[in-house]
This record gives sequence, C-alpha cells and structure tokens, in this order.
Amino acid sequence: MYAVIRAGGKQYKVQEGDVIEIERVKDSSDSIRFTPLLVVDDEGKTRSGRSNLADARVTAKVVDEVKGPKLDVYKYRNKTGYRRHNGHRQRYTSVEISGISLDGQSKPAASRTKKQSAAADSKPAASRTKKLSAAADSKPAASRTKKQSAAADSKPAASRTKKQTEESRDGT
Repeated sequence: MYAVIRAGGKQYKVQEGDVIEIERVKDSSDSIRFTPLLVVDDEGKTRSGRSNLADARVTAKVVDEVKGPKLDVYKYRNKTGYRRHNGHRQRYTSVEISGISLDGQSKPAASRTKKQSAAADSKPAASRTKKLSAAADSKPAASRTKKQSAAADSKPAASRTKKQTEESRDGT
C-alpha cells in the first residue's frame, strides 16, 4: 500500500517504513499526521478525493532535523562596484512513515495536522495582498506608484467606478 501526501508545498509518494526529508516542521513532536491525497491499497484499488479519504491517515515518526546543502547567493551590478555575497542552508525534518490507514484508527498523540500548518502559513500572505490591493484602490491617481496604478488600471471594466474609468481615459 502506498499513499501520496503533501508536505511543505511538495507531494511525496510514501510507503510504510520510508524515510523522507520534508521542509522543517516547527512543532515537531514525536509523530506527525498527514491526510493523504491519494491511496493505492495492496489489491491495486485507487482511492482519491476528500470524501473517500476523509478518515484516511498517514502517520510519521520524526527521526531527525537536518540541514540541506549550502547555497551561495551572489549579487553583482556591472560598473558600480556593487557586490554582495550571502549564504543559505534550508532546514529539513527527516520523518519515517510508520503507518497508512484508511479508517483513521491509528491516531498518534499530540500532533499537528497538515491543515493546521497550511492555515498558519497562508494567513500572513493573504492579509498582505489584501492590504496592497486596498492601498492601490484608496490612493488618488497622482500619489500611486507605477505598480499600484497598473494594478488599478488592469481591473475589469465592470469593477471600475465611473471616476476611475474617466481617469484612465484622461491619463491622470
């Protein structure tokens, strides 16, 4: 039996006993629980979709936290003397898949589900985009930046106000 799980924005095909490296999980207790996207059982029967996999769980045991390879980042601008050097090492959580269950029977102790981690990661990005679009709409045309005015002008005609339409025609 194998399953396809999503962790850190990537999808992994896992079987029981596999050891995989996923992007770092901050609250990595002893075990992590994933909701699979697809499960293929021993008879070859495929199950996918939220309704079919509502009770299915993939449990994993945290083995270690490791660092990925060192990446060197160079920035250079021609003829200005501008040179920057920076390094980066991604941190990974190494986990061992301890079980795949279709009925959700094997439930680990305190664990963080994938839905909770995705919700925590996506909230700041969503609020940032709302603020930017609200700022572009509320500023007068003269004080907008180029990006904000381009975003405001690229709105569909149905969502523009009469004043915005006249401004875009006049070029002010």
